[in-house]
Amino acid sequence: MDVPFASLKYVLTPENSDPQSPRYEPYGIAITKRYAYGEGCRPVLYLSDAETAKLQIPRDELWRVVRLEVSKKGWISWLHEREWRCKGNFALPRAPQAVFVRNAREAERLTKEIAAPKSEFKCRPRAVVPLTVLCQGLLA
Repeated sequence: MDVPFASLKYVLTPENSDPQSPRYEPYGIAITKRYAYGEGCRPVLYLSDAETAKLQIPRDELWRVVRLEVSKKGWISWLHEREWRCKGNFALPRAPQAVFVRNAREAERLTKEIAAPKSEFKCRPRAVVPLTVLCQGLLA
């Protein structure tokens, strides 16, 4: 997702993060768009089924398409995610900009685990950021 931090509280709502069937969870990894682009990531294309057909998007590029439909019955829209995707596997950088965790308690625990002498983390973030601090109003 390329959602502005201040908007995460509108994505990570109680309905969307219900522990029984979460759509989203308050965890993430921050990387630069330059790195993502270099690894083959691209912003998705929000298109209706009719637009997808009209543009004749090749079958091997459909991984980039997310359905966007508007009708009298309502919307099918994922625009709020501002999603980027990568075809196939995505290699994380050895030192991502940051990782996001739910709260300060989880940030402290992860920071200690990463710093431990016998830590086997292949990826060591530059920062561990609690979303409850970054995104005021997010439920802990």
